[in-house]
Amino acid sequence: IRLGLRGVVRLFAPAEGNRKARWRVNWSRGRDFYYNTPKQRIETCPYNGNVYCCKVPSGYIVTERNGCVAYQGNTGEQSHTVISLGAYLGGNSFTIFWTHRFTGRDLEPPVQLDRINTILSQFNVKICGCDYGGGFDRNDNLIRAFGPDKILKYQYNSQQKKGKVYWEPKLRRFAVHRTEVMSDVFNAIVRKQISLPNWEDFYEPFGQDCLNIFSEYNEQTRMIQYGHAPGSTDDTFHSILYCLLASMIKYPRPDIMAPMKDGGVDYEPRRLHD
Repeated sequence: IRLGLRGVVRLFAPAEGNRKARWRVNWSRGRDFYYNTPKQRIETCPYNGNVYCCKVPSGYIVTERNGCVAYQGNTGEQSHTVISLGAYLGGNSFTIFWTHRFTGRDLEPPVQLDRINTILSQFNVKICGCDYGGGFDRNDNLIRAFGPDKILKYQYNSQQKKGKVYWEPKLRRFAVHRTEVMSDVFNAIVRKQISLPNWEDFYEPFGQDCLNIFSEYNEQTRMIQYGHAPGSTDDTFHSILYCLLASMIKYPRPDIMAPMKDGGVDYEPRRLHD
C-alpha cells in the first residue's frame, strides 16, 4: 500500500519431496481492479444469516482472500446520510434551499426512515434521487411508500461508456459516470447555475463537505478523478448531485450536463417507464 502497488499471491507449485512449496507474486501499479465480465466472475449464492458492517477508526480496511488483497474505505463513522431539497424558485438557477445531516438518534434506521418519509411528505417532494448503495432496506421502504416513479436510485460507475447518466431497466437504477457528472456539478456551482444557501449558515458542516473533495489524475484511466482525505466527509456534495439529477427528470438541463466527447447519450429520463 505504501509503495502504491497492488499485489496478488498465488501458489505456483505445491511442496513435493524435499522441495518446499513455491509461490508467485504478481504486482502492478494499477489502482483499480476490474472483472473481465460480471457473468463470468460473479454468481448468486443462497444465504440466510446475519450481514455485518465493518467499522475501524481510520475508515479503511485491508482484506486478503485466496491470495488476493483488497484495500477499501467508506467504513466507520466517515459517512453520513444527508438529504438536500432543491427547486426552481424563479430564474434559471436550481436552488438548494434546505439540507439536513442525520445525527444522534436519527441514525437508527427506523427513526431515520420515518424522518425521511415525513420530510418528503411535508415538503410535497415530487421526485427523489437516492444513492443505490445507501441501503436496500431504506430504498425499498421509500419505494413502497411513494412509488418507483418518485423514488429513483443512482449508482456511480467510473467506467460507464453509454453516457453520463444511463437508465438500466433490469436493475431499475440510473448508472452515473462519477467523474464527468461531478465535474459538471462543480462547474454549475461556479457558474451560479446551482444556488446554495447562505455560506455562513451552510459552511459547517455542509459546505465543508464540498471543500473536502480534491481532484487527481489517474494514470491508468487517463482521467481526472475525485476523492476526499481519510477522516473527512463529502456526503453533502453527493446529496446535492442526486437532487439535481432527480430534478432533470422533469426539467432537463443540457446547459449543465455537457455532452460527452464520445457522443454518448447524456440523459434519458423517458426510460423511467420501461
